[in-house]
Amino acid sequence: MWQDLNWVGGYSGSAFPSTTFLLLWLLGPLMFAKFYAPLALGLLGLCAWLCFRQLGFRPVVCLLGGLAAALNTDFFSYACWGLGMHTLSVAGTFLALAALVTPATGHAWLKALLAGACVGLGVMEGYDSGAILSLYVAAFVVFSWWGQRGSVGQRVGAGILHTALVAAAAAFVAAQALTTLVGTQIQGVAGMQQDTQTRQQRWDEATTWSLPKIETLRTVIPGLFGYRMYAMDGSDYWGRVGETPGVPGTRHSGAGHYAGVLVVLLAFWGFLQSLRPANRAVLLPHERRAVWFWAAAAAVSLLLAWGRHAPFYQLFYALPYASTIRNPVKFLHPFSLSLVILFAYGAEAWWRSHARATAAAIGSAWERFQAWWRGASRFERRSVGGGVLLLGTGLLAWLVYASARGELEAHLARVHNPDLAGAIAGFSLVEFGWFVFFLAVSLALLTLGLAGLLGGEKARWAGWALGLLLAFDLVRANLPWVEYWNFADKYAPQPVSERLRDRAHEHRLAILPFELGREHALLQQLYRAEWLQHGFRYYNIQSLDDVQDPRPPADKLAYRAAFLGHNLTGLLRLWELTNTRYLLGLSGLAENLNQQADPARKPFREVLPFGLA
Repeated sequence: MWQDLNWVGGYSGSAFPSTTFLLLWLLGPLMFAKFYAPLALGLLGLCAWLCFRQLGFRPVVCLLGGLAAALNTDFFSYACWGLGMHTLSVAGTFLALAALVTPATGHAWLKALLAGACVGLGVMEGYDSGAILSLYVAAFVVFSWWGQRGSVGQRVGAGILHTALVAAAAAFVAAQALTTLVGTQIQGVAGMQQDTQTRQQRWDEATTWSLPKIETLRTVIPGLFGYRMYAMDGSDYWGRVGETPGVPGTRHSGAGHYAGVLVVLLAFWGFLQSLRPANRAVLLPHERRAVWFWAAAAAVSLLLAWGRHAPFYQLFYALPYASTIRNPVKFLHPFSLSLVILFAYGAEAWWRSHARATAAAIGSAWERFQAWWRGASRFERRSVGGGVLLLGTGLLAWLVYASARGELEAHLARVHNPDLAGAIAGFSLVEFGWFVFFLAVSLALLTLGLAGLLGGEKARWAGWALGLLLAFDLVRANLPWVEYWNFADKYAPQPVSERLRDRAHEHRLAILPFELGREHALLQQLYRAEWLQHGFRYYNIQSLDDVQDPRPPADKLAYRAAFLGHNLTGLLRLWELTNTRYLLGLSGLAENLNQQADPARKPFREVLPFGLA
């Protein structure tokens, strides 16, 4: 495929048999744009459900796990941003794990090949994100064999052999995508050389999208630092993800990583369950080992997602070709995946404890709770006490945060938008309040279950209650990521688009790259944010300017450098050589440009005056 809408075009590889290309082929561009996000999220939930089903969890836990995956803000926000391929890459990882743990066959080599095919699907979708997730699948294979019977040599050898089978199958399935990835994203791309000097020069760019440690709180408080950029309702993002090094106040947020209060609570509780002695734990030995693995995976992922805000990413960055990965926050994908898996183990452990509870069937709920408390194990007592302490700490933190609202508004006025400081601070406080609310309700439900008050005939209502709580929490947190557009109005024909779409293959458009005052700056903003990324693509209008180009080829940079940064004569020659026929600028500039560039030939003339309404 030759992508011809930006610059003079560029090689984009060929279409390969991924879910994304299949959906695009089936739906067409317009319907694909409408339904890609929900379809990707639905497939993710289905794959997560299947994974937990193969692990032998009860149906209600499988459904809750699928719901937690499909509505996890990390996967949801990327899908809403248009990057459903990251969501599908996680879905492929769940499929690979399901293949590895399935009891449907005892042939380990067959499981490894099937898992490798699923990893290949994930790599075709997520590229470097898929490659990162594949490392976790490989680590899980080695870890699984390490827990088998036999000598150390036999276990290590089997782990290496089956990891090789997974890698071979993945490489076979994703060979076409890998070729495209290397040919368009690494070979011949500026800044991708693996010498020490280039890697050091690329550090700032490669780690711009790092997660500040304090923003880890967004895992349980989604809007603590806001959501999108340029929101006018107080949800404006004011964190430091995307901050340009040395330039405070520059930031960007296109995604979140909220997992859900109930999800994190049960994930942590399941981990604590796994630490209990074997004769008291409700998790089986192999399940306890799996919990330890995914807890370690979550911890490592979070440390690497901190990027330049902690020393750990430097170790990963030193690995061969690790510098070609642009965003440390991509490690939030395996972090979120690990949390969902831990949640499923925790939910299964809770359900087993809940089923074991033998609260008396007579008396009031309080009397039955007291009867359970007298016979509860030390672990259960500590769980309830720890929950009460956690809730008290959260409530106290919320009150302290509210008391410091004046300082928060002053900080926001300095680093962000003085006009919105009050609204942003208020929004952040409300989000913190929602966290306290969901924490209280989640702890109450989990405690009632442990006490046996949701057992017997009420057991099915326990599943409904947890499902509704989980859905309400995650849906509320995800709503700011969803934006509705009336596409007929958004892409309604306008005089400019009608002029430019006429025989668009015969010419390109560029905007005058000069500082010409506030009006031209407004036009540049509209052009780059709306026209280039939306309208021009809808009408197949070709532009010399790039929408996004994080990995420009070296020859492209060299070519542009020969003209840009010089005088208007150099730019004129660039426009002529690239068949750029039309320019955007302020009305009345044509004669000025002619005098500077070529008074005799007068190459500039005004062809379509328009206004912005």
